[in-house]
Amino acid sequence: MANWQCCKCEKPMEVKDLSLIYYEMLGFQSGLECPGCKIKFITEEVAMEMNKTEAEMEAKFG
Repeated sequence: MANWQCCKCEKPMEVKDLSLIYYEMLGFQSGLECPGCKIKFITEEVAMEMNKTEAEMEAKFG
């Protein structure tokens, strides 16, 4: 992953496993977290994979 800097406090972001709630299910995804202000981001790749999974879940569960 590229070296990212926090948009709030300009500290280097750290790669972490972030807990996410998605369709009322708890899961973990790789993302970025600021060690200072704790703001979190997911990458474009993770967002695209989540979008694909969402479409599959909607097709399966309606």
